[in-house]
Amino acid sequence: MTELNAAGKMDKEIASVLNPEGFLAAQNCTFKGGNVWLLRKCWGTPTVKINGTSTNPARWPDGTYSVQGAAALGVTPQTIFKYLMRSVLEGRQMMKGQPWQIELTDELIAILPTRAQRNGGSRKKASCNHRRPRHDARSRRSSRPSRHHLRYVESYRRRSAMEAKRQRGRPASYATINNTPQIVAQRQSEGE
Repeated sequence: MTELNAAGKMDKEIASVLNPEGFLAAQNCTFKGGNVWLLRKCWGTPTVKINGTSTNPARWPDGTYSVQGAAALGVTPQTIFKYLMRSVLEGRQMMKGQPWQIELTDELIAILPTRAQRNGGSRKKASCNHRRPRHDARSRRSSRPSRHHLRYVESYRRRSAMEAKRQRGRPASYATINNTPQIVAQRQSEGE
């Protein structure tokens, strides 16, 4: 396994080589990428990466840029990933999960920040321009109260009724909004 790791194979590739050779993981099951990862961690074997375990540099030794290096040119990493997926930028990875190596020419370096600014506007703002403008904040609100507001009001009424019952010396279980007329009638008959 360490020889395959030293040869630049990823965990899943190592598992796919070990299984046909008849090796079995714990509990007599076939190897998977997770098993190889666990063994690497136990043995202290580093993962295969262009620069080992250190952080990605702005530029790789072959002159290509990392995502962080390209982002340092005035564009966010999310924009770099978006441009890679849309083939605006050319880049490569040794394998999924590995750092990107992005080819950037001087022309692209000059264009990237202006292109990002041009595309940076909100799409929602652009798609909502067809609506008629609202003049005051009240017109945005619905005429009906929201269900959250109704729950709050109902909860407030219930708490107020319970507090009123406590002040009169009644147990709080008597305080329900639905039975209020019955309790009032009962109180009136007790008072007579």
